[in-house]
Amino acid sequence: MITTQRDEVIMELVRRGKLIAEHAAPGDTQLGMSGSMIRFRMALAPIGFFGNPPEWMTEAETKPCMTQDEFDDDVYDENMRLIFERTLKAVHSK
Repeated sequence: MITTQRDEVIMELVRRGKLIAEHAAPGDTQLGMSGSMIRFRMALAPIGFFGNPPEWMTEAETKPCMTQDEFDDDVYDENMRLIFERTLKAVHSK
């Protein structure tokens, strides 16, 4: 199976979403689990993590996985929305 750069970015976003689901608690504002898509996108850190990341995040979770142009465009918006919904549901069903 041949994967594209887009596939790799999506797989990385999914991986990061699963880690957030594993570590976050309902209402966790830093990770967007209060229902904030903006904070969740910041926690996914697609263009790098700004500020102090939670202690469980390593460089693998805080380094950019896409370019600023890709982030500014709507290329991955639908993917991030779906990951957000799945992650939020997983965290709130704990």
